[in-house]
Amino acid sequence: MNTSSAVWRKSLSVAGATALYGVSFGALAIASGLDLMQTMVLSLLMFSGGSQFALLGVIAA
Repeated sequence: MNTSSAVWRKSLSVAGATALYGVSFGALAIASGLDLMQTMVLSLLMFSGGSQFALLGVIAA
């Protein structure tokens, strides 16, 4: 197997997982009442997994 193709395949799998995480976070943030700019800033400053979703729960409550 070519090393370059293995790196590309692994990179695309990480990019896909990160994109799905971002889409789900964006949808929940908008549903919780944040606007698009607030959602983008929160995602930029706090890309830390579960704590992002926990904060959305607090905001929604």
